[in-house]
Amino acid sequence: MLVTGNIQCTQGDINMSFDTKCTTNHGTCMHTCSESNPYWRVLLPMTVTVQMVRVLNRLGYEAPMNPFSVSVDGVTCVTDEPAGAGWNGAACGATGSTLEVFLSGPSRQLMMCGIEA
Repeated sequence: MLVTGNIQCTQGDINMSFDTKCTTNHGTCMHTCSESNPYWRVLLPMTVTVQMVRVLNRLGYEAPMNPFSVSVDGVTCVTDEPAGAGWNGAACGATGSTLEVFLSGPSRQLMMCGIEA
């Protein structure tokens, strides 16, 4: 799997989402600087159907990820999903090999502690 992003500066490990010990503690999460339209993208080794996407938001820092969107192979399947503390999920129902979590707009900060799809 290849993990990428338009991340101008990152704190934490961009690959954190594959850690089975996801927590909402500082040091187990990654985030971008404040930038326009930040995203996190993973290229999966095969085509899959994504029924549901869950993003783990950092406790005490919910605002930067609120709202978030998700696309599969460039087709948006979750639009402007509200993000609160902890796990935030939404139905997707798309098929593809590239999964992307993104924030729309200027001066946004993508912050995740884990992802499940």
